[in-house]
Parts: sequence; structure tokens; C-alpha cells
Amino acid sequence: ATISTGAEPANLFWISPAPEAFQRAAVRTAAQFPSKKFFLLARESHMGRNWVKYFGEELRRLKPDAEPVGEIFLPKKVGDYGPHLRSILAAKVEVCLSHLGTQEWFRFVKTAEKQGYFKKIIHFELESGSLESLEGLKKDIPEGIWGISAFPFWTLDWPETKEFVSHYREKNQAYPTLEALSGYVSIYALLGAMKKGGSLNPERVLKTLPGLSFHTPIGPLAIRPTDHRALWPIWCGKTTFIPDYPFAILGDLKAYGPDSFHP
Repeated sequence: ATISTGAEPANLFWISPAPEAFQRAAVRTAAQFPSKKFFLLARESHMGRNWVKYFGEELRRLKPDAEPVGEIFLPKKVGDYGPHLRSILAAKVEVCLSHLGTQEWFRFVKTAEKQGYFKKIIHFELESGSLESLEGLKKDIPEGIWGISAFPFWTLDWPETKEFVSHYREKNQAYPTLEALSGYVSIYALLGAMKKGGSLNPERVLKTLPGLSFHTPIGPLAIRPTDHRALWPIWCGKTTFIPDYPFAILGDLKAYGPDSFHP
């Protein structure tokens, strides 16, 4: 996904989590930690450097006494995460925030577990709460790692949530991905526009979508008339295990409603 520029075609509607919302949720959550010393870990790339710059500046704005102690930009290929883990711990920080991507996160966790890293520090990885990460690591991840989810179906009690998850599992023998949910929510929006406009005519539906409010498996959403975006809620929490799932879920959730992420 890419960040909305606000200059998209008039018939384009953005009904999915905006990438920048994940970053905003992460920094707002980290700012609430009692910890003051932070370390930032990212890939060596334009995106990685922009993330570290944004995170450091925004963290200091939200938490003036925060102290970003250090940062590491990882090369494209990391042969051994051991030296990087030792550098983080040697900095005597309380929290490390990382943006590694799913596959590198798997490798990081494997090495970190062997070295007892997670017992010595609070870690927050932007990809750790995605369904791909949770299912990929199964039980091979410790409790207490902070992450982000745009669809924590295990804790949402709306009838629309239960119905969607149940039907998806019945048809696919799997839990619904964020991509599947985004497509499903788009259908909710179209059906809502058809009902409100009283027509199946495409032009009338397009005119009805701006300002439309509708219920979804992640709660009520509304499409803003100004830029045709339906702002999506985001949740941050810590990995934990419950008997209902063969993988970790995020618990102790902090919810950020759609109105928390106005550009």
C-alpha cells in the first residue's frame, strides 16, 4: 500500500488502513510507556530512515523526557543478528522499537530468544502483530512483545465480526487476512451506498459514497467527503497466549479510533 496524496481520481475511495496510521499508533503507545530510554532499529533504506526520523521527532514531542539513545540501520542481508542484539543491550536502553518486516522479524526472534534478549528489554516491532507474523511464529514467540493489529478479531464482539470470521473460516479453513477484510468492508460500503441512494446506477452510487457511514467487522466507519478516505481504527497490544488459538494474539489492547489519525 502507499500513502494517500489527497490528489487521487475523484472515483477512487480509500477503504483500508493507511500505512501512516500504524506508525502513529506505535509512537503514541510508546509515549505512554514509563520508560525513557529508547533504541530504534530499522532497515537501511529511504523508508527505514524516514521512519526512524519520524519516530524520534514525534516521540520527543509527545514525551519530552524521552531519550532516543541509539539507532541501527540494518543492511539488506543480515548474516547474524547477534552483534546487533548485543549493541542494543549494551546501550542500556529500556525499550527497542523496530521496523523489520515479517521475514526479518522471524529471524530476529529466533536469535533473540536464544540470547535471552526479550527478558532484558521491552520490544515493539511494527510487524509483530500482523496475522502473518502471529501465525508464522505460532508458539515460538515470548509473551509481552508489543505489536499492532488493524483487525484483532479475537477480541471484537460485534455481530458483523463474528459473522465474517465464521464464514471466512468455513470457506477457507483459515483466519481472515487484512486484505480479505478490506475487500469485505468495501462491499459493505457499496451496499450501504446503494441502499442510501436507492439505486444500482454506478454514478449515483459514487455520489452517495462521500460522507457515508456504515457498520463493518471492525466497527462503524465513515467515508470522509474531503478525500474519500474511510479512516480505520488501529489497536496496539502485547503478545499473549489463550487456549482458543494455536498462535499468540495481542492482548492488553490500546485502541485508537478512526478519528485519531487525521492527517
